[in-house]
Amino acid sequence: MIPVFGIDVTENKENDQWNAQVFLAAKPSDELKQSLDKESDIAFDTVFKKVELPLVFRILQWIFGLAGLCITMACARTVLEDDISIKQIYAQLPWLFWLAGASIVIWAVITFFAKRKEKAVMESDEREQNISRIDSLSTSIYAELGVSEETDEVDVLSFEYKIKDGEIKPYKKALEDMVYTNYCFNIFADDENVYLASLDGKFKFARTSLKTIHKINKKIMFFPWNKDEDYNKGEYKKYKMHEGEMLNIYAKGYYVLEFERNGESWGIYFPEYELETFEELTGLKAE
Repeated sequence: MIPVFGIDVTENKENDQWNAQVFLAAKPSDELKQSLDKESDIAFDTVFKKVELPLVFRILQWIFGLAGLCITMACARTVLEDDISIKQIYAQLPWLFWLAGASIVIWAVITFFAKRKEKAVMESDEREQNISRIDSLSTSIYAELGVSEETDEVDVLSFEYKIKDGEIKPYKKALEDMVYTNYCFNIFADDENVYLASLDGKFKFARTSLKTIHKINKKIMFFPWNKDEDYNKGEYKKYKMHEGEMLNIYAKGYYVLEFERNGESWGIYFPEYELETFEELTGLKAE
């Protein structure tokens, strides 16, 4: 089964195109897309360049933070393992405590100014105007694609894969965990087709080609979390997902909407919590 939003890296590891291009029914005009890309670049520069401290301060923040942590942990370990009190350590090595205190203070001061700078940039008029332009361009693109503002949003999973012995094998780089990318789409339907739309274009799937929705009971890890409500609260709590150290979301399984095109089996992969929306829009019930 060919994953619609999968990326085939069997022959070309640099490939970044979804298989879904063959289902592309409409795409935004070059003018709007270029304008959106420009504003997105500005937003990126704002977050990752203007917000960020100069390199020398980031290095100092890291050095003093690490120094304060290491000294504190070393003292705690000495107290626990060598049966010696803090007062005794201070009597022998007072300079160590002054060094730890100074390191923590310097780290705290740099961190304070970093947070202050971040807040100032993120709340600036320039930033607000940039976000407003992005929102306006996004609205124009969806209008151009014929996507109503009332459509539902769903998450769809994408991943890189290789074909081995005729089978599709999710691909992960050496020393990295396999992470599915979680994309947000607008989903809607008419009498003939089901549509998934993003700012990259509108993809069309004929109702007559849709076959089944089935569950894959296999643990996966995906990123990012796109919903306004937290993954472990409200309607999402029942899925018992949990978050990893790198903000990846771990789930116990996922679903696939399977259909046919030119005699080939295709699939749209999506998280468990989107099942109801897919069932409602396709008219299918999960096996």
